Amino acid sequence: MGKIRSAICIALSALLIAALCFFCTISFKMNNIESFHSAVRMTDADITLGGEIDEDYYVGGGYSAMYYPEGVISAKDYEKELSAYEAAEDTEKVDDYKKKYPEALKSGGLYLESEVASEDGKTVSDSFKAKIEKTIKVVKERYEALHVDGMKLEVVSGYALKVTLPRIYSARSYAFQSMAYTGALTVSLGSDENSAETVFPENKKNAVIGDYLKSFSTRTAADGTSYVVVSFTSLGKDILESKTEDAENSSTNVFYKIGDNVVVQGKVDSQIDQPTMYFGTSSSESAKATCVLLNSALEYGDADDLTVSYGDMLKIPATFGENALMLIYIAFAAAILAMAIFFFVRYGLLGFAYLFTYLLFLFSMLLCIWAIPFLYMSVGTVLALLLASVVLAISCALPYEYARKEYALGRTMTSSVKSAYKKSFWHIFDLHVVLAALAFIIYGISLTGLATFAFTFGLGVGFSALCSLLVGRLQWASMMSFTPKKGNFCRFKREEVEDDD
Repeated sequence: MGKIRSAICIALSALLIAALCFFCTISFKMNNIESFHSAVRMTDADITLGGEIDEDYYVGGGYSAMYYPEGVISAKDYEKELSAYEAAEDTEKVDDYKKKYPEALKSGGLYLESEVASEDGKTVSDSFKAKIEKTIKVVKERYEALHVDGMKLEVVSGYALKVTLPRIYSARSYAFQSMAYTGALTVSLGSDENSAETVFPENKKNAVIGDYLKSFSTRTAADGTSYVVVSFTSLGKDILESKTEDAENSSTNVFYKIGDNVVVQGKVDSQIDQPTMYFGTSSSESAKATCVLLNSALEYGDADDLTVSYGDMLKIPATFGENALMLIYIAFAAAILAMAIFFFVRYGLLGFAYLFTYLLFLFSMLLCIWAIPFLYMSVGTVLALLLASVVLAISCALPYEYARKEYALGRTMTSSVKSAYKKSFWHIFDLHVVLAALAFIIYGISLTGLATFAFTFGLGVGFSALCSLLVGRLQWASMMSFTPKKGNFCRFKREEVEDDD
């Protein structure tokens, strides 16, 4: 490669690294309302990490709540109620309460109500288990559809659901409350909730809500206002059109309810003659949560669903402490420094080729983590990134070592490099294929936390293959073209052969 082309290549690489570094590490305000959040700033989506972004902003930690289906209570609530009866010395109520929640139906830290959960008071009925399974599945799928970075879902003792949301998620209070709504989805019209007439579904045989409503979606206007958009079927539109023809002359409101809970309501000022209807919300996150909830009820809602209650929202600190963010950055920086020292000591100025290659790899990975919705900076992500960095280091060192041996045998540097990459290609290729396949298999079958680690590692392995075989070789050729003593550039030496006397 000529010196001019090499200089252009190095300059472009340096500019690209600088640009990627800026967007991956620097957060800034774009205007009075919107801000750009870098990939590193995305640690605020993680529950496990804690640290300061600036003097007024702490990241990490979150909020959790427990969901108890009908017939299930916590041991804490059981003991509290029982203690109240015992303190009042009401023996009859104590006995009745123990019969209502017998020890035989206790499951971990949960008590099951005998009349709801059992037919004989000793074993949990299959029908109750099926209802519990459906209820927990519905609530879990609602949260999963939110795609909240850092969210954790945990089934407790088989009969309750614990949900943890990161501190950064602003609609947490609304989500915790509304995601517990169960029952059939209905639409009614009237002056108030109590007197409103149900229009969907109609009171006729085999009528279902899906005959009238297509779906719920979100839309954000140019001024930043978020809306819930309701899409009607042609039948639904026709019925609403006839029911609201006198809306201008009456005080009419529309209510979208799940069970007994109003999810969305709005005033109808004119006849509804369009296939869609808009409802304003407080934020894009609450709009999305509302749509997820209503779409879930549209798909799964049933009048016979178990009711669900949720415990108080509890604030939880970052799992690994307030200084975890700083410590993990220090550990990562130490690992990078150790790799850099190895390459510079072992390969001299060739270490700069590796350094450029690694920085392009690192910032490209951070940019992908920033761009992919379900990825975020966490302990698992950083560990996956560090492990992928080790794979890259090994993949770059392998052709370096092959080239060292080839050069020592008397070949030219150009010939040694070509031979080195030819000999190491299949070793590097096989290593990356196996690791990538393993990572994505784990991602496909794993839980949320491990899935994030596995996907990030698989992505990193792909970037490692590209950087070690293409970018690294290009950087080596570009930087080496400026030195006449190519062996000294790489700290390669010829083998000394002694002549026999």
